[in-house]
Amino acid sequence: MRGGLPANTRLSTTDFSFSWKGIEGVAEYTFTLSSDSGQVLYATTVQGTDLEAADLGLQPGASYVWSVGAQAGFMALESGAISLHMATAAERAAIGATVAQIEKKYAGAARHILQALAYYDSGFYYEAARVLLKWSAAKNAARPADKMLRAVYAKMGRLEHFPEPGNN
Repeated sequence: MRGGLPANTRLSTTDFSFSWKGIEGVAEYTFTLSSDSGQVLYATTVQGTDLEAADLGLQPGASYVWSVGAQAGFMALESGAISLHMATAAERAAIGATVAQIEKKYAGAARHILQALAYYDSGFYYEAARVLLKWSAAKNAARPADKMLRAVYAKMGRLEHFPEPGNN
């Protein structure tokens, strides 16, 4: 179960899904969310390979570690610890203002590239990837986004999760 996202990133919103690469023949996974000090905050069994974050009560300024486990026959498998940090209100406001300014001033490819770079430069790697994936799917602009997406996923340390362009 490699390739879990979001990983090693900051997030400005809880509008995302924890997702991981499935294992053939496994339908149920155990999802665990812990504080950065190791206290288990949430644990559940998940059908499929993703879980919406909005209902987990993630707090601004807090850091979390999440993992996924599965039973595949006689083998117990674990994803390993994957970290993320929720932005503070001030960090959210700052990145929101930057992205809004770009939205007003630029159009087309420049808008998407600059927004992705703004997120990337501020450590919001997962959100940078989401901007690039949305752009590449909507405008069939996969080729220009491809190199940037690889850099973003590599920064998160999860290159094996890199999706095919246009398949987000």
